Formats: sequence, structure tokens, C-alpha cells
Amino acid sequence: MRHVVIADLEIDPERFDRFVELMLVNARGSRKEAGCERFDVVVPKDGSARVALFEVYKDEAAFKQHQASDHYRSFVQARGDMIRNVRFGAFKFVEDEQA
Repeated sequence: MRHVVIADLEIDPERFDRFVELMLVNARGSRKEAGCERFDVVVPKDGSARVALFEVYKDEAAFKQHQASDHYRSFVQARGDMIRNVRFGAFKFVEDEQA
């Protein structure tokens, strides 16, 4: 069953641009992973210092492989304490249940 991650990240406004740069490097690396079907990075139209992620992996094991990847670990180290608050959830597609 596919594994979906949705995250809403509140970022330190003074380091927002740097955070986005780091996240985009992570996203590009993630999209190259065999188990990653989608990795979207979006920001609010109102310019607030938030980043939202929509990630889809072929299954939970692929997500765990993502978390163990070099590019993800490098991202986590580089971002440090740039994230002020996180709303995170793991989801599944309703259609996967009905198939």
C-alpha cells in the first residue's frame, strides 16, 4: 500500500530562503529514489514562512529507505533548528483500499 506524507513546516523567517534551498536539494534527491512516486514542495501565496510537503512512496518501507538516504540525512543535519513547528501526518489513498 502506498505511503503518503503531508507536512506543514513553520520556518524561522530569517532563514526561510536557505531552508527552501536545502529542501529543494532534498526533494530532487528524493525524486530519484526508486520508491518515491512524488515529492512536492509548496509555499503559501501570502509569503508566510511556511513550507508544505506532499510525498508519495510505493510503501512504508520505501519511506524508511528515504529517511536513511544520504541526501535526507544531509538535509536534516544542514537544516538544524530552522524549523519552528511541524504538523505531520502519514496517510493512505482511499482508492488503494478499494482496489
